[in-house]
This record gives sequence, C-alpha cells and structure tokens, in this order.
Amino acid sequence: GFLPRQQSQRRALLGRWQASEATLVFYESPHRTAATLKELAGALGGDRRCCVGRELTKMHEEFTRATLAEAASMFGERDGLKGEVTILCEGAPVGGDRPALSEDELREQLRGRILGGSSPSRACKEVVEATKVRRK
Repeated sequence: GFLPRQQSQRRALLGRWQASEATLVFYESPHRTAATLKELAGALGGDRRCCVGRELTKMHEEFTRATLAEAASMFGERDGLKGEVTILCEGAPVGGDRPALSEDELREQLRGRILGGSSPSRACKEVVEATKVRRK
C-alpha cells in the first residue's frame, strides 16, 4: 500500500520490513516517486532489485527494472512524471546470505522503531529478531 507520510513512521515501517524475504509492493504519487525510491534504497539497501510500474493496465503502461539505487537516480533526473506508480522491491536474501549491518544502520533501525512508538527494550528485541544480530 501507500507508505505513511510521516518520516518517523516510514522509517519504522521500513526498518521492520528490511529483513523480510517477501516481495514488497508500494503505491506512490508520481511527485514523490524519486524521493521514495531514494529512501527505499537507504533503508532496504541500494542493491535490491526493483520494478517501477507506471500506468498499469492502461495504454501507456511502462516498467523500469533496476536496483533501488539506479531507479532512484533515473527517476530523480526525470521531470513531469505522471500517472499511478507502483514499486515492487525484492525481498531480503533467504537464510544467512544477508549482508552484515553496520553499527550506524543498526542505530538507525533502533531510532526508527523508537520514534514509531516502541519502547527501547522492545525496539532492541525487534531489531535483533529482524537482523539476527547478537544483542550487544
């Protein structure tokens, strides 16, 4: 569906989905597509593959397949995007193939969950469960 408009809520939600192996589907306004792709690249990893569909089931439908970082760059340079936009992001790698997160990324996940309303201890438990990182 649509991501929350409030930045703290978006970050908390994306932090929870970062380790999800499921394909993620987002609907977005054409005016916010570039910013959303940039935020997704930062939260989920710029190397995740995505497909950005525009005007689905209509005469001028268009699909762009790239990594999140490449798509953010492409749509950032594009002016006057119109129509309905759907973003599909591949899920996290299955099993132990997940890349290790830096301390800054872990802190950002914690911060997003706390700003989203979780207590610090609950946020820590959620991050540990989602990332499989040992609690420090």
